[in-house]
Amino acid sequence: MNKIELSNNSLRAQFKLPAHYELLQYHPAHMSLRCYSPDLALQTDGLKLGEAAFDLQITLQRGLTQAEQLINGDGPVIEPAYLRQKSCLEPIGRYHIFQEERIQAGLRHTLMTYVFHADDGAVVGIEDAGELMDNYQFCRKIGKFIQLRYSLSKEYGDDFIEVDAQMTRFVKDLLIRVWEVDSEID
Repeated sequence: MNKIELSNNSLRAQFKLPAHYELLQYHPAHMSLRCYSPDLALQTDGLKLGEAAFDLQITLQRGLTQAEQLINGDGPVIEPAYLRQKSCLEPIGRYHIFQEERIQAGLRHTLMTYVFHADDGAVVGIEDAGELMDNYQFCRKIGKFIQLRYSLSKEYGDDFIEVDAQMTRFVKDLLIRVWEVDSEID
């Protein structure tokens, strides 16, 4: 096993990855890797046919995720390229549902965001841009500082709670530890 460390000015995290595994992307506070459903095994040597690929981004980050902002009523930061109208729809089961009407490059589309509280207490958001995208986009945190972003092809269903539980267990198995660094210099 190889140890991979992520760090920024005040946070550190260590992960363990199989020795033969290569990251898709690595920066000091961010890494991307590819894994496959249903067992979420890491990619080791080429494409595994018949399995859903997840491109998983793991980032060290303080502050709220977009889903946490939606639940708190703060909403996402409005980007100048978009004209947005956001509304909260009636909850369905464990999901709070947010709908945004967007106009980009003269085209109108609807973004649906499904938000729920996972069993570990984290707020999980799943974005669905309708027919514009073939994937659901997931965002959540593990603990206070590890943010996960990943996508899942729509052809593999919409059991968001089970998909999130599997991904969370997978990342927690890779995680060795997370800690804050004292930024004071003696």
